[in-house]
Amino acid sequence: AGGGGIAPDPWARIQEGVGEGRKRAMREVRRLKTMLGRVICDIGRKIAGNAFLEQFFAEVLAFAARPDNQEKNGKNKIYSIHAPEVECISEGKAHKKYEFGNKASCATTSREGFVIGALGLRGNPCDGHTLSGAIEQAERWDCAATPGGVPR
Repeated sequence: AGGGGIAPDPWARIQEGVGEGRKRAMREVRRLKTMLGRVICDIGRKIAGNAFLEQFFAEVLAFAARPDNQEKNGKNKIYSIHAPEVECISEGKAHKKYEFGNKASCATTSREGFVIGALGLRGNPCDGHTLSGAIEQAERWDCAATPGGVPR
């Protein structure tokens, strides 16, 4: 009681260490981080002294070290190793507060419903800011599809 109208922290109950499930999950996270660290060190040892291999693996090793160093409230988190372009999109829905992926913009014809333009967007732009790019792309495709490149 007496929270002053502030919603309780959803992580507070988990941080207190409720149940065996949290302990098991944290143990697995530690185990995965240990294995990742060992692989990074092993690769670093094997390529030491070879300038070509050090340059070749520099970007990959820097990417692999990021999940171990990322903070809970930090920016530029890695949510998926297999799809590093995935970002967290905060939604205004009560039943699903967060979604993971990228925002997309599709332009269709009004009568037939054919898709005449599609854009993949980085970050989480406002829907109003995505409209101009979708219209430009649809107009380019519309001009290219007509004979002589003349808009209808």
